[in-house]
Amino acid sequence: KQKFYDIPSGLDPHSPKTGNTNHGTINNVVIFIRFSDESEITTSFSDIDAMFNDSSANATSMYNYFRHASYKQISIPTYFYPEPSGDNVISYQDIYSRSYYMPYDAMTNTNGYQDDSERATREFDLIERAVNYVQLNSNIPTTLNLDYDNDGLVDNICFVVKGTYTGWSDLL
Repeated sequence: KQKFYDIPSGLDPHSPKTGNTNHGTINNVVIFIRFSDESEITTSFSDIDAMFNDSSANATSMYNYFRHASYKQISIPTYFYPEPSGDNVISYQDIYSRSYYMPYDAMTNTNGYQDDSERATREFDLIERAVNYVQLNSNIPTTLNLDYDNDGLVDNICFVVKGTYTGWSDLL
């Protein structure tokens, strides 16, 4: 059974884009996530917003990177969910603890995943729960175009997970 996050069969990710999709506005969505054993994210929303959306001349932001790389042809503004409260980040709190998404270790983490298949299932389920939470609890405007190329799929979504990384290419 295909889920919404699976790559559709027959899709060639290496096929060239046409010139029709290399300009304009592509809206990005960020979903904040924390785990059942964690308190709310404490980094100020204004700091996170600046990393994504600061358009001032010398700012280091995702928005400016793509503006510069596209010779000012593409704008990628970012929208955050759940929506912040003032300068406070509000995040989806998952049903599992952080250790559930880390590798199994008989001495230090008996709650962890034991192989790549179990890891992938846990990660995709986390993402699905977070997306469903945002769909039910956030006011994403129906006028916000999330399908710039009209292929029936959300074009870009980022998940910002609380905490420090645990290893190269790991979820955490």
